[in-house]
Amino acid sequence: MYAAQGIGIALAENNRLAEAKDVFFQVRDVGYNTPTVWINLAHLYLSLEQPRQAVSFYEGVLRRLLENRDSNILLCTAKAYYLMAKLEHNSEAMLTARQFCQKAIAIDPTDKSAMFDLALCIQQYAEIVAREPKEKRSLTALKRALLELETAKR
Repeated sequence: MYAAQGIGIALAENNRLAEAKDVFFQVRDVGYNTPTVWINLAHLYLSLEQPRQAVSFYEGVLRRLLENRDSNILLCTAKAYYLMAKLEHNSEAMLTARQFCQKAIAIDPTDKSAMFDLALCIQQYAEIVAREPKEKRSLTALKRALLELETAKR
């Protein structure tokens, strides 16, 4: 199974993403249910710019196999929500990305990259809210964005 996953990774690295996806699904389908299979599939969906599918795999592995305690996968999940928010101009997805960054920081408070990711999510949330059409955004959302920005400065 490790060799098959290695083949899938090599295919993905060589931009043969459809073939890599097939390999990872075959590994998963034969009953090799480890976090690495799910994580590789999630990474692959991010490469395909399909963050919703990536979120599904990341959240599944966190919930079922890692008990929501892996800071690296929490940050990968945050990245998937971040990309979803950017692609869809979705402020709620950006708030969810922020929440995953906060969970990762709670596990490892010394992780400077997680702190940077958190600040970036907050800044991008404010940008998304500010760019929403006036009829769509609320005063509450604008106030929240300003409060979030103040938090990010700290």
